[in-house]
Amino acid sequence: MLAQALAGMLAFGFHLRANLVEPGHELFDKLVNGAPPLAALLFPNLAGMALIGLWALIPHLPEPDPASPG
Repeated sequence: MLAQALAGMLAFGFHLRANLVEPGHELFDKLVNGAPPLAALLFPNLAGMALIGLWALIPHLPEPDPASPG
């Protein structure tokens, strides 16, 4: 999940940089018609939601049996 989040943040930077160096007149036009930088943030969002889901499952884990080995 960490690799997925890092890849999404890196892709956000690449998309934003591509839009900023793209020839055009206005920044708004570049962002609307260029590479979608916010789409790349889907990966960190999904990783965060997965971590929240795993955290919510912690109370539902069975208690470890002290008599069983390992």
